[in-house]
Amino acid sequence: MDKKTITFGAMTVAVLSLLCFGIACPEPVECEVPFDYDPNQVNYRIVGSYIMRMGQTVVHDFNSCDEDTDNIAGLTHEILTGPIGMVCTLEGRVAYSPVSIGLKYADFRVKDSPPDGLYGTDEGTMIFWVLPVNKPPVLGGCSKH
Repeated sequence: MDKKTITFGAMTVAVLSLLCFGIACPEPVECEVPFDYDPNQVNYRIVGSYIMRMGQTVVHDFNSCDEDTDNIAGLTHEILTGPIGMVCTLEGRVAYSPVSIGLKYADFRVKDSPPDGLYGTDEGTMIFWVLPVNKPPVLGGCSKH
C-alpha cells in the first residue's frame, strides 16, 4: 500500500445538525490525515470529518437526496464498516461515542427504492480523529517532590 495524505474539509454531504449530550460538540474540521490508501479496498470519498476528544459524542445527519422521482420507499442508510460505539439509523443519523483514541474510519452506504427494484447506491467515508481528554492544569494545587 502507498502512504498518501488526503486533505478533507469541504464535505460533500451537508451537516444538518450536531447534537451533543451535556458537553461541547465537536465541529467538522479541515486537516490532513495520513493513512494507508488502497483504492481496491475502500471508497475514500470523504463525506464527513471530525476532531474530537474521548467523552464527546458526535451526531451527524446525512443530507442524502435522490434527484430522480422514482424513489417510492425513501432512502435507507447503513454502516458498512465502523468503529465500536457507532450507530446509524435508516434515515441517516449517525451517532458516535468513541471508546478509544486514534484515527477512526466509518464507511456508509445510501440506497434508494425505485419501483422496478433496480436500486441505486452511493458510498462514502467519515473520519474521526479521537484525542485523549486534556485535563486542565491546577494552579498552585500540585506538590513537587
